[in-house]
Amino acid sequence: MQDETILNDDILAQLRQEFIESARDQLDDIETKLDQLADGTGIDEKKLLGIQRHIHNIKGQGATFGFPLLGRVAHMLEDYLENTGGVREENIADIRVYLNLMTDLISTNESIVGDTQNSILNSLPTGQLVTFSTQQTHNINVLLVMPSGLQRKMVARELLSCGFRVMRAYDGLEALSIAVDLTPDIVFVNYDMRPFNGRELSNMFAAVDVLRDIHFVLLTSYQADSENLQDLPENISVVQKSSNFTESIGELLIQWGVFGNIPEHRTDAVKAISRHPRASKIDEVKTQRPLKILAAEDNPVNQQLIKVTIEAFGHQLEIVENGLLAVDAIVNGDFDLVFMDVNMPEMNGPEATRTIRQLPGDRSKTPVIAVTADAMESHRREYFESGMNECVGKPIDRAELLAAINTVMNEEIHVWTEIEKPENETDAAKDSGAPEEKDDDIEAFMKKLQDVSDKHDKKKRRPRSRSR
Repeated sequence: MQDETILNDDILAQLRQEFIESARDQLDDIETKLDQLADGTGIDEKKLLGIQRHIHNIKGQGATFGFPLLGRVAHMLEDYLENTGGVREENIADIRVYLNLMTDLISTNESIVGDTQNSILNSLPTGQLVTFSTQQTHNINVLLVMPSGLQRKMVARELLSCGFRVMRAYDGLEALSIAVDLTPDIVFVNYDMRPFNGRELSNMFAAVDVLRDIHFVLLTSYQADSENLQDLPENISVVQKSSNFTESIGELLIQWGVFGNIPEHRTDAVKAISRHPRASKIDEVKTQRPLKILAAEDNPVNQQLIKVTIEAFGHQLEIVENGLLAVDAIVNGDFDLVFMDVNMPEMNGPEATRTIRQLPGDRSKTPVIAVTADAMESHRREYFESGMNECVGKPIDRAELLAAINTVMNEEIHVWTEIEKPENETDAAKDSGAPEEKDDDIEAFMKKLQDVSDKHDKKKRRPRSRSR
């Protein structure tokens, strides 16, 4: 028996070494193909698919051969490529960030654990559109637990356009593994999943301390009074797949405060919000003059977010869905300023702004604020050249938006009321609650879930990380 154990160990060690060598060869092949793409020598669709096949192979085999973190990084690279539309020349630098980390993990035998591991994973590019450099970074991580298909693409597109970081899981087991590793802020779960449906998965999240406080959204076609939706754990939100699907998601984002979320404590309290854009609570800001504002935005979630914030501060808002309608509204209406999305159907934001600047009279001088998740420095220059006056990023920060209004209107439309600073800010931060430590029995819990999964299917399941 002992000799048999030694023999098995030798075989596993050999297989592990073969995986290491294969992974290195695959990473080298990806680098070669990226070089061909970068230098313009040409790369056909078959080679591009070969890159994605290599990544998928490493993802599937990483955990099997003792490299779970390597598999996780490969999975996140797959998410990145789905977020950005695949391997493209403009993505090469980001892709190489992943490749370099994967190479290091193989070389160092991946000894990175705990907070260091989470920090590294959360710093990887995710395909989140770049936000305005001066905006307070939200880094909202969203996990979609949905099968591949049109619906997942639709939800992912809406969330990415809001500026969130989007990850994906293909079943409940994979979702639990990702959630334990990365602790996302929000999880969207399709009800009809295997080996656990959304209801069962919500109970599992509620049973684990480190997962319990994650915002959990159950996406379902069942009506609210269905017995399938009764007696759900606390803090589980249900969104019906209906015509107001995206609006319901927007309402949840507003309720949870992920729109315009800011630290509770500041280092000082001063009045002028245009110089201190960290203030955003309604009771901390005084609106000295209400404005009539036009918003050109085609994303229903962002329409709601802008509407709730602007009307909360006493302004009047009218929304149109594209640049062409925005120009028409300016011609026929009387607005103090415009919030202009960049990428819209019919006519985009810069084109609409250039058209507005050519109008006769004072309408041509209407201030325009670009509101976009695509706010790289080079693109901002394009926005300003088109006639836009300011630029704020997505996810939209309430305070950044109010400060931009002050700037383009050249007056203190919004002022900050005096707020007393906590006597001991350090103690106050502690009182607000430190992050909970992870359960000691997480690994045992995950093993039990795997056992349940194995029993759930009549035939033996393939390794989870390989399944699509």
